[in-house]
Amino acid sequence: MRTMKSTKAAALSVAVAHLLAGQPCLAQEAGEVATASAPVLINPATAMAYSAMLPGYGQIYAGEPVRGGVLLAIDAGLTGAAIAGYFLKSETLMQGAIVGMIFTTVVATFDAYLLVRDRNQERVEAARHLRGRPLPR
Repeated sequence: MRTMKSTKAAALSVAVAHLLAGQPCLAQEAGEVATASAPVLINPATAMAYSAMLPGYGQIYAGEPVRGGVLLAIDAGLTGAAIAGYFLKSETLMQGAIVGMIFTTVVATFDAYLLVRDRNQERVEAARHLRGRPLPR
């Protein structure tokens, strides 16, 4: 009786053998096995949702940790300013920090979408170029 682990290992070894022989396999056609020429695309909606929840996290998800870290630091600083404004009874400081947090969230959300959209386009073009297909104009 085969276990689930040995069945997956057997399927993977068959897929690798087909790849090495240059023949398509069922797993390739189903999209289960990523090849060197198959682009790995990121969902822009997921990146937007991550950045809407925590500004900068969508950029980190998309592969830009420095950009995401900067946005996280800005949001953390504004959160600290809002908390300080609350305890210092300064409505101006608190309101300014909250407006800044909202602005940072909106900018980070749209930036995450544009970043992922551009990255996906680059990956698809690179994959088409590797396969030898002419790029669409």
